[in-house]
Amino acid sequence: ISACLVGSEMCIRDSYNTCCLDVSRDGDSLVAVQDAILSDVWVGKGDGSEAKQISSGEPLGLGLDWVGNKIAAVNPRLQWIAMNADGSNQSQLTNDHDLHLQLSACPDGKQLVYSTIHNGKLDLWRAQADGSSPVKLPVTGLLFGGALCSPDSKSAVYAAENAMWSISLEGGKPEKLNVPLGLAGYSRDAKLIFYVSQTHQDTVLQSKFVVTYATGGPPLYTFDVPYGMQSPRFTPDGKAIAFLLTRDRATNIWEQPLAGGPPVQLTKFPGGQMFAFAW
Repeated sequence: ISACLVGSEMCIRDSYNTCCLDVSRDGDSLVAVQDAILSDVWVGKGDGSEAKQISSGEPLGLGLDWVGNKIAAVNPRLQWIAMNADGSNQSQLTNDHDLHLQLSACPDGKQLVYSTIHNGKLDLWRAQADGSSPVKLPVTGLLFGGALCSPDSKSAVYAAENAMWSISLEGGKPEKLNVPLGLAGYSRDAKLIFYVSQTHQDTVLQSKFVVTYATGGPPLYTFDVPYGMQSPRFTPDGKAIAFLLTRDRATNIWEQPLAGGPPVQLTKFPGGQMFAFAW
């Protein structure tokens, strides 16, 4: 798999917990409990080893992606910044009063796709890799969540109107896709997709990873979804599904091999929460 991955950890910054406000008996002092966010971005090898912290100060990393050879990370104001793989030369990808949610960099490293809340409405935008020349894409219906840049870097895939849609990054009319509404991601060679299927059995909700051909057809692989799983995606070689999983008070990246067997822990953080990762 490729050279390195990115991970982040976050807790809450410079706010006061209203649960515990009090005044001293002489009335001269106010006592409060302060919460603080400490969230930093780490870079390591593709197998999870040799992880190094590359950011400090302002909390970063609730969302992450690689944009070419740079790292895109979101701050607590939901503005995205770009930086080198060593944390240097930070620059703004977005810098306004809107909230910018999920960002997906195109594999060619030249463009990116992100969703924005503006006047209470969720919109889809594409921009150049440095955040310049943003253009709003004319999506169909009410956008649900963010979008994925397609493996060929030519379109954005998103959910709306109880279906999955694709729209060219150059604009035009969206196309309805013949893939499950719960589409979670493509393999890098664009041959496979996976989604999470949920069913009720004896009043118990059961979740499964389902892997199939991108062109459609019956499931190729089916696996149980571990409790608490977050942020699933294909590994770069397409041979496993990786995700975040918290066990023993530590969040790490785990992999479910398509060849079968139990999930395998990739990173080895002994404590803390991880919120996002990207190869």
